[in-house]
Amino acid sequence: VIAMLSNALAIGISPGRVTLNFEPGMNKQIELKVINNEQKDMRVMLGVIGELSDYITLNTKSIDFKASETEKSFTYAANLPEKLLPGEHEVKIAAAELPPQGADEGVYIGATVVVTSQLLVKAPYPYKYAQIRLSADRFDISKAGNFYVEVENLGEQDLVGMQATIEIL
Repeated sequence: VIAMLSNALAIGISPGRVTLNFEPGMNKQIELKVINNEQKDMRVMLGVIGELSDYITLNTKSIDFKASETEKSFTYAANLPEKLLPGEHEVKIAAAELPPQGADEGVYIGATVVVTSQLLVKAPYPYKYAQIRLSADRFDISKAGNFYVEVENLGEQDLVGMQATIEIL
């Protein structure tokens, strides 16, 4: 088991998440990097998982690393449909380290490392729709503190003239 744990850091993918605001018929090329953390010879298989997988085309299905190579880039095309339901839609681009050459010739016990990069597509809600996050500093008795309000417009219409009131009871 301890020998298998050392493989856990063998591969990485960057960036971990790409977020797109949906536009009908959007075509976007996105670049990712696969990282060979242990600088070893390895083969990495690429795949697509998730709700929008039919709209993703990888430019390659696998990547071969030599021990001297630390990272390699690849691209994928996101060819989105004309319509999506409002909300967040995701697809994951997976990179899996394959077993070493010759492992299929005999008994092989090991672990496969799979890392993913998330493509998050945000389709707007009709009309006005806001997502609000409220956070605050730690407050001490009888001392002032700050509240932070983050408002994200997830609707089709602009958020103009909005107001908020915070009541502390």
